[in-house]
Amino acid sequence: MQIDAVVRDSERDSIAPRRLTLLDAMILVVASAVGLAWYRAASHQFGNYCSRAGVPSPIFALYRRSLIGFETAFPFLAALTMAQPVLRLLRPRPSWRHLRKEPGWIACLSATVVFALAWAHIAMTWAVWMAVVAPGLGNIGNHDFIGSAFNLTSSCFLPGSCVIVAWLVLWSGRRWRGFSDWVDRLGRLLGFTWLAVIPIRMTFGVLWALSLYGFF
Repeated sequence: MQIDAVVRDSERDSIAPRRLTLLDAMILVVASAVGLAWYRAASHQFGNYCSRAGVPSPIFALYRRSLIGFETAFPFLAALTMAQPVLRLLRPRPSWRHLRKEPGWIACLSATVVFALAWAHIAMTWAVWMAVVAPGLGNIGNHDFIGSAFNLTSSCFLPGSCVIVAWLVLWSGRRWRGFSDWVDRLGRLLGFTWLAVIPIRMTFGVLWALSLYGFF
């Protein structure tokens, strides 16, 4: 066991930490552009929801501002999360054996799987909508559906939930092996951000529900 630990430490120390390169910067710029396009696709429908919601309560006003802030940040966080595994695969990088134990890469990879499944669900739903429902509604129904499809606020708990499960598996199996470079730190920062989303959204949701019943 001690020999294996020494081998793992020597493997980790033998790889020079990644420095930010031009290719890395280009990938981050592309991720930001994807996040901006995602936000613009969802902002119209979400803006209509916020304008229609008219509960005269300070708690609800705070809840609505938190939703607007999260809807603004969600696409960019998701795009950076999907870009992190790509950045991690660029050389120099740790071996595949080490990547399976790297918390930043595992967190972003598990969240990326969630986003891929969500996009697949949206694509299939969109295909059914366009073939069956949209012909009878015209452009209005088509636009409303596209805005609703890109608005993934209802699934905001899924990335954090997957990060929790992935990190618990690493921790319980004693396979947590971080790597001291900016790519792994970025992945861990994104992972902790998705974890923080869960209690924040739950807190605001409970306060909003209480405000509806006149507790505030």
